[in-house]
Amino acid sequence: MTPPRVLHALALLACVVSVCLAADGPSEVRQAAQRVGQALQSKQPAALRKLLPDTGKVELSLARLGPEDGAFAPPQVEALFRDFLASGSVRSFEVVRVEGECKAHGVAHAQASVVDRQGSPARVGLHLTFQMEEGRWVLRGMRETSE
Repeated sequence: MTPPRVLHALALLACVVSVCLAADGPSEVRQAAQRVGQALQSKQPAALRKLLPDTGKVELSLARLGPEDGAFAPPQVEALFRDFLASGSVRSFEVVRVEGECKAHGVAHAQASVVDRQGSPARVGLHLTFQMEEGRWVLRGMRETSE
């Protein structure tokens, strides 16, 4: 590429990124992620129902909040968290940052303080993936990360 073309490409990329960042998606994704955290902190997994898809599965890869690994139907996701919260807890949940792909997809990175099923406290990083479906953000994936 010649230098003017490189500059043109960079300018175009900057425009695309600014349009995506200016969209309401990331703030709405943050709110959806915070609702996940509120449901877990309050030990009310039924509150997740509004954030789960009507069709399809949710990918989970959880060690401390599980252990669960695989694709689960929405009622199973709710049941898995109900089982976890019967003996474990989420003491705090903070959305650290949100990355959005305009209005279609978004990713929230969060940190949580949990007490696992064995009673051991831990800090876990969480990577939550959301997808816009029929005018609402739904959870399509949750995986624990090394903070």
